[in-house]
Amino acid sequence: MAAPAFGAAGTYLTGATRTSSPVPVPAGVAAEQIILVHFYLEPTVTITGLPSGFAEVGSGIANSAHGQRVFWKRAAGADSGTYTFTHSSTWTEAAATSYTGATLTGDPTDASPATAQRGTSGTVTPAVSLTTTGPDRLIVWGGTVTFASGTGGWTPPSGYTEQVDATFELTVATLAQPTAGSTGSITGTSAQAGPQCGFLIALLPIPDAGFVQRRSPNYRR
Repeated sequence: MAAPAFGAAGTYLTGATRTSSPVPVPAGVAAEQIILVHFYLEPTVTITGLPSGFAEVGSGIANSAHGQRVFWKRAAGADSGTYTFTHSSTWTEAAATSYTGATLTGDPTDASPATAQRGTSGTVTPAVSLTTTGPDRLIVWGGTVTFASGTGGWTPPSGYTEQVDATFELTVATLAQPTAGSTGSITGTSAQAGPQCGFLIALLPIPDAGFVQRRSPNYRR
């Protein structure tokens, strides 16, 4: 097997108070790719309308200042334009990222997502960790922070490659983990201090040749 690989990141949806969040689609989306959309919401709200094919990863995480939520879909073809999410009025920022080489059926995440939050101000995100059940997972970490003022940037967790950093409140970074087991304690650092959230998931690979992934009647793209 080989771990899934990062494909592309869409243009960052910069912050505004809105009831509809049009998240730009990454370039080059093709059938069977996994799309993740990370949201920063201040304050956190229920997202009531999901674009076709999307489902939430876990149930999100929030502190007294903001929340982070993640959604996924398996692309059915060459997406373009935006993925539009609807919700009650709140400040949102978001980014969509695409991944190749992930499992072709079912939920693409291994184990439960790991989340953590801190409502007090700081620059190092609260630690998250999870234990993968097999080899060749792609670990995807999302960090959020509420800035008191100004803008900043992010330093990803050690060994991770930063895939989204628009010097705003949300960042995404990835790491291929070749062996099963614990990710260890994962933290990132924001240039500006504030309340923070961390979100960690693992994407499943396509199984070795010889193992046929059969699409059940409940298969969802």
